[in-house]
Amino acid sequence: MTFRNCLPPYEGRYSRGPYFYEKWGRFRIDLLSPKGRGYCKAITYARYLLSVSLGRELLEGLEVDHVDGDRTNDFIDNLQELSREDNSKKRLMDPRHLSSFHLVEFVCPHCKTSFIRRRGQSHLTKGGKATYCSRPCSRHFREYPNVVQEYKEIPSPEVKEARHCENWIAWSKERVP
Repeated sequence: MTFRNCLPPYEGRYSRGPYFYEKWGRFRIDLLSPKGRGYCKAITYARYLLSVSLGRELLEGLEVDHVDGDRTNDFIDNLQELSREDNSKKRLMDPRHLSSFHLVEFVCPHCKTSFIRRRGQSHLTKGGKATYCSRPCSRHFREYPNVVQEYKEIPSPEVKEARHCENWIAWSKERVP
């Protein structure tokens, strides 16, 4: 395996890579301590490139965002530094993810509170008999052995409205009577 001296801000370390890491679905690079002893840190190749171009390591809590949304496109013009919160907002507003964002309105079998969940986070796709509003309520599942929970799918236009809302959790709370 080939080791190279790193560029600033990682000078004094050796690097191995970049190589495609299937678990992450992107390219990564390994940073090793001087003379290859001991400490090894794996980071995405995009993070390494942006750090080298800025001349400093990215601070904790900052992420590398791919402007075009393609995580394998590591050209420097396609990379920008964003906070985790801003990066999450950007992903939520991305129209390519609308199809995976189906909201369902439930009534908790225990406390009878109306609440909204994503379909993928409910008993409809995960199995089980009911979806509860909270953990304390879910502890009472034995009290309702034959429960048939009613639910209402939220139509697509409302989902799009929720997507473009600054905070979809706040939007979902506004909808609950």
